[in-house]
Amino acid sequence: DKYQTVTIINSNDAIWGTSGFVKSSAEDSKKEFPWSAMVLDAKGMARNAWDLAPESSAIIVLDKEGKVRFVKDGALTQADVSQVMALIASLL
Repeated sequence: DKYQTVTIINSNDAIWGTSGFVKSSAEDSKKEFPWSAMVLDAKGMARNAWDLAPESSAIIVLDKEGKVRFVKDGALTQADVSQVMALIASLL
């Protein structure tokens, strides 16, 4: 009740022929975490809008007003994890 998680999956980045597996995996995750939002982005619209690297992962934290407070495209370092976790705790 204090935060919302949204996972956007760029299925356009999936290996050819695996889109069914990607969709099934997203559906399984939704069943396991029903409070989270899952979005299958078949056209890469979110990646293009945020100018994210293809075949990567991004963490974006917004505050309750919708202001971007943290963004990292690519693998998180341990320092990044500590920083983003502290930020999230301060925003709750």
